[in-house]
Order: sequence, then C-alpha cells, then structure tokens
Amino acid sequence: MDVLSISQTIGVAGFLGYAATFISLRFNKIEPNGKTFWTLNIVSATLVLVSLIEAFNLASTLLHISAVVVAIGGLALRVFAKPQHDVADAFEDWQTVQHLHL
Repeated sequence: MDVLSISQTIGVAGFLGYAATFISLRFNKIEPNGKTFWTLNIVSATLVLVSLIEAFNLASTLLHISAVVVAIGGLALRVFAKPQHDVADAFEDWQTVQHLHL
C-alpha cells in the first residue's frame, strides 16, 4: 500500500474542501451568495491546483484556475457590495414616512 505524497495529500484536502462546501450548501449551513462559500471555493481550488504541480493535467488546471478566478470575483462582489434594503425594510421605511405625514 502506497503512502500519499505531500502533493496528493494537498489535493485530497482540496477535494474534501469542495465536498464540505457543497454538503454545507446543500444542508443550508452556508449561503450560496455568502463570503464563506466563495472563500471555501478559492481555498479548495487552490489546494487542488497545488497538487497538480506533481501530476499535471491541463484540463484540470484550467478548470481550477477558472474556479479560483470566478470565486475571487464572487467574493469581491460580496466584500465591496453596497448594502441593499430588502422588501421588509422598504415597507417599514414607507410606513414611517406615512406616519410622519399624518
């Protein structure tokens, strides 16, 4: 029985990160538009990319590079997004204005 190399171990950690992310997503433990989701995807894809240094595969490398780029974009949108009111906040604001006019 062969022992996993450091690179393979890092790749398996990346896989486990992907699996944990999507299981957490499926069971509503994390939000699909939240910072945690995007951060976990960045970390997981990066770990898999590191493992590809030893066992290079062009298609897998391109897939994981694109995953990192998309996840960084998604995270940046969440970090730099302006807070938005939801419908309940808008209704509450409207009620406040109506009350002040009476």
